Amino acid sequence: MSEAQYNGFYKPLAKTGEIRLLYLETLEECGPDDYKLWCSIKHIKLSEKAPADPDLNERVRYEALSYEWGSEENPQHIWIRGHPNPVIIRENLYIALVALLLPDA
Repeated sequence: MSEAQYNGFYKPLAKTGEIRLLYLETLEECGPDDYKLWCSIKHIKLSEKAPADPDLNERVRYEALSYEWGSEENPQHIWIRGHPNPVIIRENLYIALVALLLPDA
């Protein structure tokens, strides 16, 4: 998917020295076996030491996952704060994101 297709929920990166991070927030139960995974996206400036979160003025630890892997069958959704529509992702990525959010589950 091109950046133009995502235009509704994130802005373009600076030309250099910036990355986009997906913050996992909460898993909201909506019914039996029905959940909404809520996330937010932040732009983080890179430095020689570690990325820094401008809102918190502190270094950020993060884990990286590929978002184009697994079967296209059984697509899942995540919800991005400030965006009215869910984002469709592959099931393997959804399972990995939930495991990162809820490591003891």
